[in-house]
Amino acid sequence: MKKKTFFKQAAVISLSAGLILSSTNFTLTSKVSAANSKAESILAELTPEQRNALKQLELTEQTGLQGFNKQELNKEEELDVIVQFHAKPGKIAVLDAGVKGNKLSQKKADEQVAKEHEQFKKDIQSILPAGNIKGRQINHTVNSSYKTVYNGVAMKLPANQVANLLKSDVVKAVYKNETYKVDPILPEGDGEKAGSTPGTVVESLSHLKVDKLHDEGLTGKGVKVGVIDTGIDYNHPDLMKVYKGGYDFVDNDNDPMETTYGDWKKTKYPEVSNGSTYYTSHGTHVSGTIAGQGTNKDISVKGVAPEVDLYGYRVLGPYGTGTAINIMAAVEKAVDDGMDIINLSLGSGINDPYYPTSTVVNNAVLSGVTAVVAAGNSGPNEYTLGSPGAAALALTIGASDVPMAVSTFKGQIGSESGVELVSMARNYTDKLNDLDGKSYEVVDVGIGANADYNGKDVQGKIALIARGDIPLNEKVTLAKQKGAAAVLLSNNVDGQINANLGESTTFIPTLSMTKDAGEKIKAQLQSGAEGLYFLWLWS
Repeated sequence: MKKKTFFKQAAVISLSAGLILSSTNFTLTSKVSAANSKAESILAELTPEQRNALKQLELTEQTGLQGFNKQELNKEEELDVIVQFHAKPGKIAVLDAGVKGNKLSQKKADEQVAKEHEQFKKDIQSILPAGNIKGRQINHTVNSSYKTVYNGVAMKLPANQVANLLKSDVVKAVYKNETYKVDPILPEGDGEKAGSTPGTVVESLSHLKVDKLHDEGLTGKGVKVGVIDTGIDYNHPDLMKVYKGGYDFVDNDNDPMETTYGDWKKTKYPEVSNGSTYYTSHGTHVSGTIAGQGTNKDISVKGVAPEVDLYGYRVLGPYGTGTAINIMAAVEKAVDDGMDIINLSLGSGINDPYYPTSTVVNNAVLSGVTAVVAAGNSGPNEYTLGSPGAAALALTIGASDVPMAVSTFKGQIGSESGVELVSMARNYTDKLNDLDGKSYEVVDVGIGANADYNGKDVQGKIALIARGDIPLNEKVTLAKQKGAAAVLLSNNVDGQINANLGESTTFIPTLSMTKDAGEKIKAQLQSGAEGLYFLWLWS
């Protein structure tokens, strides 16, 4: 077996662009007159360009209805909306007054926020119709109230009543609740959407010099990290030691466990929808990247900060989807719980630095919390950075190539010998060297679509799959579901496939080969070579 260098995407921290506009509007002066707190230090260190951008925002603050179209506001169906009040949250209002050279006590700032909430409760009783109207029961329900990192509420009401909310003097703006989701990492390909589910890369720690920090004793001890995601499998042996608690905003309880396979089996919903399974693991994967203990016998991987106190806030439920309303609530609770860092590896198609999820992230940072947010997978074009990644005060994460060693070896397939193969995917428990010298029958299943398996038996055999049309990870997962022992993936352009899917419980040993090798093997099968076998040979 040989090793070769392969470049795999790994998250690296990069500061959000200086001119990304913030939804927290301060009139900034050259000196901060209040105490030298963490938030004030952030403001003091802003570049002149950032200061000018923030100052200009005061002329273009968003007010009124945001994100709605006239057609939907004429309907009677209920909508979830986010209502923003005029006053800033207490701690933010105090800081705002300080940078303007004014004095404001925390008590008075909090009283103003509470006053607006009470006024809004009274206002909706008079400005929104309720009861039985035209034979239909009409309600307007406040589902969440925000006071720490946002001043406002989330509520459900008929769409044709949304505009009436602006009749309340305390209402500044009304936003449409948006859907958020987990996006798979997409390796580069030839136009296909080649999704993957990579494992935490050991090589990335040394590449980013994190191992040197560990040697110096910087392991995150005493730091509280909140992962706002799909939840967390706190029973995982690599996370049990560091998990300290959290909250589930999907089920509204104190148990932020991931959506499990068992949860799906109890429903009648499809297992896969729009490429995402009903059950989730993303939050656990992110948590492992942050704080993995490296106790797994088959793959030992330590997280970036293995001694942090880890908290999970579940905001994305089945199929890895959720709402802005729950994300805002999670950021608020994380700040109230005293998190030092919050991580949001999620996003939406909303490129808006004013959107509420951007605002709560900015205000969390100004409250003393470091917010790390995913840049998303829709780039690199303009306006592809979704909220809350558009928040000016977040640490917005992009992607970088990390050199990664992968296994390469030779194989014999029928009359073709010396075929170069590159390890591309495997299950966490797979040990490729156990296959040395073993042979398996090869079955051609085209591009690996479900229909390609009709009338073909791949149980305990190797599935020969051509690249194209279907995400690479889905090809491997389906082959496993059909009972294949391994997969041979042939390229559809010259050269090897420039992607590595890593490790997953849904994978089986997968080896990539060139287009030329794949075509020669397929030709043997088409010529009637019965029982064509692949012999696993290590070099």
